[in-house]
Amino acid sequence: MRHGLTTNPMLQSLLRPSTLPSAVVSLLLALPWVQPWAPGPETNTIPLLVSWGTLGLLLALGQLPSALDMARAWAWAAVISSLMALPQYFGEAAHLGGWVQVPGNLGEAFGNLRQRNQLATHLGIGMAAVLWWHRQGLRTVHALWMLALMAVATAATSSRTGLLQMMVLPALLGTWTWVQNRQSGFLQRPPVPSSSGTVCAGPVPAGQRGLAAALAVAQRG
Repeated sequence: MRHGLTTNPMLQSLLRPSTLPSAVVSLLLALPWVQPWAPGPETNTIPLLVSWGTLGLLLALGQLPSALDMARAWAWAAVISSLMALPQYFGEAAHLGGWVQVPGNLGEAFGNLRQRNQLATHLGIGMAAVLWWHRQGLRTVHALWMLALMAVATAATSSRTGLLQMMVLPALLGTWTWVQNRQSGFLQRPPVPSSSGTVCAGPVPAGQRGLAAALAVAQRG
């Protein structure tokens, strides 16, 4: 059984070995975010049923999504929503055969979520998912075009929430990169004989590696 997002014994006891490819799982998870059906009188009924149905199907097939499945689903859903948002913004959504919600005014973009702030938040999560997926092996060229598309769609929403996310996400990415670089600067010290004959080893800053090597040569001399 593949590793899932939960270790609940009762839930895991209901699961059987995997039967679906990972890509299919991601597509199923993306469906609730991009499906176009929301009839009245309660417009949230069908979207909720689609969401519950997707989860129920995965449980019935004995397959919980992995972290990569979830990230890929967020990324794909955000890409599809971006492709919906641009025709909406330019007033071309009516030509897409009912698969995309049609805004009431030119210059509006909200995907099939029907609210621009919700779409902007969805795209922000999608960008974070792409960045994480890139760390797991997504090719850089694919990550770049996905991020660029989502950034353009976020701008099309004219959402202040989206603008805030576009400022926060690079800041978080920069902080994450700085922390990782700082941690990688502390490398394992090469064995250095001390004056007492013992061997010392430990993490030292990268800038002191030359000093450690010089001490090792001096001790051997």
